[in-house]
Order: sequence, then C-alpha cells, then structure tokens
Amino acid sequence: MWGKARPTKHSTHFWIQCGVFRQPLSVSQAQKLYQGISTDVWLKKERKHYRCLIGPYEDYQTAQREWRDVRKQKGYDKVFIRQVIKSATQNQAPKVAKKSRQSTKRTPVNQLNDHQQKAHTYPTPSTRRFTQINGIEYRVPYTMDNNDQFYMEHELPWNRLDYQAALKTCQQLGMKLSTAEQWQTLLSKKIMYKDKWPVHLPYWGANRQGLFSNGKVRELTGTSLLNVLCVKE
Repeated sequence: MWGKARPTKHSTHFWIQCGVFRQPLSVSQAQKLYQGISTDVWLKKERKHYRCLIGPYEDYQTAQREWRDVRKQKGYDKVFIRQVIKSATQNQAPKVAKKSRQSTKRTPVNQLNDHQQKAHTYPTPSTRRFTQINGIEYRVPYTMDNNDQFYMEHELPWNRLDYQAALKTCQQLGMKLSTAEQWQTLLSKKIMYKDKWPVHLPYWGANRQGLFSNGKVRELTGTSLLNVLCVKE
C-alpha cells in the first residue's frame, strides 16, 4: 500500500514488508526491529533471498503506527504495508521467533473430540544442553512440534514456550522446572556461557518464575514465551 492508499473492506490482515535480504536476519538484527513492534518478524524464503515481513496485524491503525516506528530505524526507510486477503493461500517461511507451518493440514487440538485428544501424542523432547551439578541434572530440551515457537541463538533454534508447555515438556522427560536456588547454582558455575547455552531470553522456572541470566528472578503471568530448563535430583 503506497502513498495515500487505504485498505479495502475485505476480511484481511496486514503486514509490514521490511526488506529483501541475501541472508536471514540475525538475532541482534531482529532485536532492533522488535523494539518498535508488537507482533513478530518473519523471513519468507524466495529462491536465493529472504523477504522480511512483520505481522500479522488485524487492524490497519496498529500496522500504520508501527510502520512509522520501523521507518525511523536505519536501513528501513522504504518499508511499506501489505494487505492480504485472509482466504488467500499463503506459504509462510520460518520467522525469527517461530517455526514454519508444514504444508500438511493439522486439526487444531481444541477441535478434537475426547477420544482423539487422548490418542494425540507429542514428539519426545531431545536434549540440546546437559550438565550435572551436585547430583542434580540440568537439561535444555528441544521439541520438533510444528506448533512450538523458537528463536535463533548460537546458530541453532531454541524453543520458546509458555509456562504450561514448558511444564509439560519437562514432565515428558521425567523432570521438573528449575527452582530459583538451582538456577543460581547453575549460573555460578559459568557453564552456560562456556558451553553456549541460550541466554538471550530468560528461562521458565518453577511456580511461573522467570529466570534471567543476570541472576534476577521474577514472577510472570505464564503467557510469556521463554527458554526451558528442566532439572532432576
């Protein structure tokens, strides 16, 4: 949408197109964009290039307001807003903070009947990072579920889950979320930085606590999408 063009009255949503690049945006580059937006940054693979998109937005006013903020950043002065008909077929590629959807259709869990829900299984989490301190195991799991969100750090994807999903992930491993005391013990050993554990985002801890790499611990609502740390005594 250029100049003074206004959106049509169709059932649509909006995207801010933030450029076309030869390489995917790094986490640090995406961080700058996240400072002025309320949605997510997507990278749509197109042959040898990556199209940068911010969204989706349900209303034009919000998209326009954040488009102005993005334009203020160096290198993004030519960004523009795209209007997309919701019924249109879209092939979305991975975003900086979320997995791409598979082309195969999946029935949403909330539409399954009771029998189907009991039969539904989730991939067993693998272990991306592991250490043992004073007899306590610490693991950073990773799941391949298509509905899980992720972000990139150390050139690897890491899950971003809400509190309930983090809790279930640890339970699948026969483990629990870390306590604040266990978190402080892990930090004191400097293992996370030495072995390149993800530290860009905080981790979920027991009782909806957010565990930050600077040592701070805060109680959160449970909806934030954070790293996951599982422990077993």
